[in-house]
Amino acid sequence: MRRPILQFLNVFLFCLMGLAVAVVSGPESFRASWPNGVGNDSAAALPLEELKRLYQVSETLSSLNFASRARNAMLSLGNRDTIKKWRDVFENIMLADKHKIEKEQNAQLRNQLAQLAQLEQAQKLQIQQQDSTIQSLQAKIRSLEHELNEALHSSETKSKSDVDSGLEVQSLLKAISDTMDSSIVTKKLEEELKNVMH
Repeated sequence: MRRPILQFLNVFLFCLMGLAVAVVSGPESFRASWPNGVGNDSAAALPLEELKRLYQVSETLSSLNFASRARNAMLSLGNRDTIKKWRDVFENIMLADKHKIEKEQNAQLRNQLAQLAQLEQAQKLQIQQQDSTIQSLQAKIRSLEHELNEALHSSETKSKSDVDSGLEVQSLLKAISDTMDSSIVTKKLEEELKNVMH
């Protein structure tokens, strides 16, 4: 009665000490190392199926531990502080993108305003040049009008002078004619007086 109990205790202790070997190397190596640990008694050797069952239990416990750790990790991601942290990070990223977009839009607006200012300056310069050309043409027109008026006035004065000169010539001719007529009459009278005296 005691021997099976001792064998069971030996098997239990060996299972506790050799569990790591069973997990890492598998049940075949665990069974092969069993006789060296307890003895060459074939009655003390564990059956292969029992070792496989123990190995499967160990794998199941490892899987459960891993699932528990994963669940705890997921729960830790779901707490308020972590959610708030990720939300703040996301908001900061969104604000940075928004700021970048606004900065690019402002740069485009500044470029457009600069182009409009250059265009306005060019139009002002063109208008000034046109005004200067118009003023120059107006000055030339006034100068031509003045020259034309002087030419007309000179022509009128010359015409009047020519008329006056013609009248003077006619008067002179008439005076000469009158003088010639009077001298002829005087000469005729003198001849008639001479004839009467003879």
